[in-house]
Parts: sequence; structure tokens; C-alpha cells
Amino acid sequence: MAAPARLTELAPSPASLALTPINSAPPEILEQILKYAVQSLLTRHDQPRTNHRDLHSFSLVCKKWYRLIHGTSSFWTDINSLHPPWVLNILLSRTGAFVPLDIHGYSVKPGRTLYSYRRLSQELHRTRSLHQHLDAEE
Repeated sequence: MAAPARLTELAPSPASLALTPINSAPPEILEQILKYAVQSLLTRHDQPRTNHRDLHSFSLVCKKWYRLIHGTSSFWTDINSLHPPWVLNILLSRTGAFVPLDIHGYSVKPGRTLYSYRRLSQELHRTRSLHQHLDAEE
């Protein structure tokens, strides 16, 4: 039986990635494709979630995608009160100081949402949309 291949042998080479049609697209086009892909994934879930997990997965494809995703502040503007404080701070730092935010508030975890609301209240001047989702049992 042959020995298993090393992961580095299985990974595509940088030269083959450069020849991939999607990687020859201008960054602005690739950005729009990724936004569409992430949005279509979001519509498949009923639970409150954001696109950040999907963005992280896409950023692992290659260095070009990583740089594009982490360098595009508009990818990180969808913020909700369920984010742990450390995630919330990372997201706000990635959006920069002037990019409009879409904020979703959830009332399911009072301790966490209190910190989130206090932190997000500092960003109200750049809020594009604010949605408060209430528990049906409250």
C-alpha cells in the first residue's frame, strides 16, 4: 500500500491557481462574486448568523482571496449583538472608521448583548440599518 500523500503535495501550486479563471478576474469583480456567494449561503439558514464564518472559509482558498477579503472593509459591516466581545472588536476594526454598519440586535444573551450594545452605541453615527430581533417568549 502506498504511503499517503503529504498535504503540500495535494495543494494546488501557485502557478495553477494563477491560471484559474476566477483568479484572473479584477479584484472588484471577485469582490462582488464573493459577496453574492456569501449572501446566497446566508439565505439557507434560519438561525441568526452572519457571513463571517463563510468569509473566513473563503479566505482560506488562497493568499489573493485572503488579502481581498481581509482588506475589504465592506465585507465586515454586518454585525450582531451575539458576537463575543473579541469578535465584535475585530469586526469593528476591520470596517475602519467610516464604513456604514448594519447592526442586528438579539435579546437572547443579556450579559453578552449588554457589552455589545454599549460598544455599538459608540458607532451609531455610522449605522446604516439597525434591526432589533425580540424573542417570541418575552
